[in-house]
Amino acid sequence: SPRHSSHSLAEYFGSLSFSPSEDAIVYFAYSPSFGEGLTSKKRPTPFILRIMGNGEASLSMLVTPAADNAVSFGQFVFQECSGSQSTNLLATGYHRTSDDRTLGLLGCFNRPAAIWKLTLDSPLDTTVTPISLTGEQLTSSSISCRSPPICISNALGGAHAGSTSLHLLGRSEPIAEAVWDPKDSNNFPGLFLGASLPAYPFVENGDWVVTHTTWGSRSRLVAISTTDSTVSDITPDGSDFSYTVLAADNLHIAAVRSSLISVPELILGAVIQTSKEGLEVEWRTLDSPVISSDASEALSRLTMEIIKTPERHPTESIVLRHRQSKDEVRNALITMPHGGPHATWATSWTPATTALALEGYTISLPNYTGSLGYGERYVQALRGQCGTLDVEDCIASVRYLIALGIAEEGRGKLFISGGSHGGFLGAHLVARFPTISTAAVLRNPVISAGDAWGTDISDWYFEEFGFPFFPKNASERVPYTITADQYTALQAASPISYVQDVQASVLILLGGSDNRVNPKQGLGFYHALKGRTSGSNEEGKGKVDLMWFDGEGHPIEGVEAARVTWESTRDWFANARGSSITE
Repeated sequence: SPRHSSHSLAEYFGSLSFSPSEDAIVYFAYSPSFGEGLTSKKRPTPFILRIMGNGEASLSMLVTPAADNAVSFGQFVFQECSGSQSTNLLATGYHRTSDDRTLGLLGCFNRPAAIWKLTLDSPLDTTVTPISLTGEQLTSSSISCRSPPICISNALGGAHAGSTSLHLLGRSEPIAEAVWDPKDSNNFPGLFLGASLPAYPFVENGDWVVTHTTWGSRSRLVAISTTDSTVSDITPDGSDFSYTVLAADNLHIAAVRSSLISVPELILGAVIQTSKEGLEVEWRTLDSPVISSDASEALSRLTMEIIKTPERHPTESIVLRHRQSKDEVRNALITMPHGGPHATWATSWTPATTALALEGYTISLPNYTGSLGYGERYVQALRGQCGTLDVEDCIASVRYLIALGIAEEGRGKLFISGGSHGGFLGAHLVARFPTISTAAVLRNPVISAGDAWGTDISDWYFEEFGFPFFPKNASERVPYTITADQYTALQAASPISYVQDVQASVLILLGGSDNRVNPKQGLGFYHALKGRTSGSNEEGKGKVDLMWFDGEGHPIEGVEAARVTWESTRDWFANARGSSITE
């Protein structure tokens, strides 16, 4: 549009909501930052597009009420009303910190955020532009809320992600609360939701909300009663698929299912019965993609299972490997810790991971203490123990797979790959257990936790290592620096403190425009490794290399860059195990 720049459909801001009369749409545009992955969303601006009876349309910019731009609004929806014309919008307001900082949002659900009601100062059928909005904050500033009209909330501050609560506006109590400890892995661990719910999550005339949630090493489907808070597991029985809800239409639920060895399929659920025990849904497949016979045959050679690590609950690993007889040589193992640390590996289709397995590797995706989907207790258990508990969980998972005979020790037999906090863990593993892994690939790794600035989430370096960042009351302010004692503790918990012990060959992949982890951390690790091996005694020291992707961010996900990083990872491990590269 000549009136504004690109539309925004990013889930933290994106809006596309019809008015009750269906003749107006509120949506979002932005002027080319809200941190890593959202750098172009610098000044998001809402617009209303009205469709006239004669087929013509008019467009009005909305002027939000935030004083001094202290609040940025997103996720606009029209508020339901009894009449045909609603002049009220609901939106998520993202608040700045007391030191005028906008913290990164991507993957961070502990931010100062609230649900607001915004009222247009002109009728909806006006052609006036701009239209001013007056605002009223509807939810408490003591929690972090998002995604109207049903609101998802997390604790304010602390862990970047965790067990969530679900609220209906106007009700004093949530319809679903955070679960501290589910006691048993088969019990509901609480909701672990992303930035928003599905576009329309209601079935049975609004009596139930349907969504997907992290539940152990899977993404499962649940329905939550809006009347009595009953939680119903509506995941189809059977295999270890993971599921994602797309939308619902009162009687039906559209979803996607997949696994690491099964490409995504579109499925449809029909609500056939409700009771006090829950929702009963009948599922059928709507569409399955057609893949080549070669791809189908290759996937059929792989198996996937979830293996729990004994005496280290909730630690478990998704293991992807080739079907083989007992007398065959075991494939080399690549252990791939996830980032976050409050994230989770799920069994869902991940082409890059499956492709590595097809190159002749066994892949282990460990979910260690701090991972989502096991109850809030295990999220909080890691805070203050990053660099110890998570590292110990990961090495225990490797040793257990060796004990099971799935992997074996020896040169060219064990490898590490990880990005962000997964890179932090990978660097720790090759440094503190130097004889275990032959090679590692680290993408934008956290190397020096004491270097807390130059990132969009400086609070992470405080909160995850046990130091408070967010004020407990209005009279306190966020810290403006790291104390000498904090710096000492943070560095002691960091891989850089063990760099002299690394023996593995290490490839470091860095995005030159990474806003999440300053690429100078990885660059410093590279130079430290090179400096360590530059003396006369290089025996036992592996190769070190670095690839810099100018213009790439934290995930290094540009099409060409993603291809190069995957191929470089494949080649690095192939060379380390002494085998030829598959053409």
